[in-house]
Amino acid sequence: MGNIIKKQHYVWRKYLEPWVINDKIWCQRDNKVFSSSLMGVANEAYFYEITELNAIEQEILHLIINQYPKENRKLILDILVKINIISKISDKTRKNGLENYYGFMENNAVDLYKKLYVKDLSFINNDFVKSNFYGFLGLQYTRTKKMLVGFKNIFEIIPTPEKYKGKFNPDNIYRVIGLISAESIGNWIYLMGNIYFFDSDYELITCDQPIINIHASNYDTMKPPKRLELYYPITPNLALFITNRKIGNRILKKEDANFYNNLMKQRSHEQIYAKTPDLFNIL
Repeated sequence: MGNIIKKQHYVWRKYLEPWVINDKIWCQRDNKVFSSSLMGVANEAYFYEITELNAIEQEILHLIINQYPKENRKLILDILVKINIISKISDKTRKNGLENYYGFMENNAVDLYKKLYVKDLSFINNDFVKSNFYGFLGLQYTRTKKMLVGFKNIFEIIPTPEKYKGKFNPDNIYRVIGLISAESIGNWIYLMGNIYFFDSDYELITCDQPIINIHASNYDTMKPPKRLELYYPITPNLALFITNRKIGNRILKKEDANFYNNLMKQRSHEQIYAKTPDLFNIL
C-alpha cells in the first residue's frame, strides 16, 4: 500500500530545479540566507490533509460555487464530491489523497515544462493538452501556503451569519476553496490569456508563491485586484507572462528584472529562492 507521506511540498520541487546548483538551492527566510536541498524548502507536515466536511461546511461551499457561471459549476461540484469521498476512505487517503493528486498532475506536466524551457508552445494547439496545462497553472497559483492562508483569512474578514457561527471550521474548507479557485484561474487563462516569454540576462528569483498577479496589492484582504496579469519565472533567465493584452515576447533589461524580482519578494510568504546568494543583497 505504501507509506503515508508526511512532508508535503506546496511548491513543485521539479519546478525549482533550474535554481539548483550541486543539489542545493539558495533560500532566504526571515532575512536569513542558507542553502538547502529541495526536500528542505516549501513543505509542511501533512499540508494537503483533508477532512470530511460537515453539512454546514458543504452548504457554505455550495453558496460559493453558485457564484460561478453555470457552465463551470458541475466540474467544481465534482471536485467537492471527490474531496468528501477521499476523506472517508482511510487515514492514508485523508492524509495523502490530495498530495497524490498533485503528484499525478506534476508528472503529466514534466514534458511540457521541457518545451517551455526552449520557448516551445506548440502543445497548446492540442485543445485537450492546452486545457489541462492551463488548469495545472491554476493549481500552481492556488496550491501554496500563502494562498491557502489567505483563503482561511476570508472567514476572519467577512462577518459570519449567525446561523453558521460555531458550526464550521475554516480549516476544513479553505483547501477546497483553493481547488475551486484553481479552476477559475485555469478557465480565465484558457478563455482570455495570451502567454509570452520574458527572457533575461539578469538572474530572476522565485519564491514560495511562484505565480503572482502583478496587480494584486495584498493576498490577505478581500479587495479584488482590478486586473489579472500573471508573472511566472520558470528558470533564472526565463519567465512566462500571461495577459489578455497582446504584447509579444520581451527581453528584460536590468531594471525590469529588478522590478519583477522585487515583486516576487513582496508577494512571497516565507521564502524566496535564488540560484546565487549574492542576489539577496540587492533585493
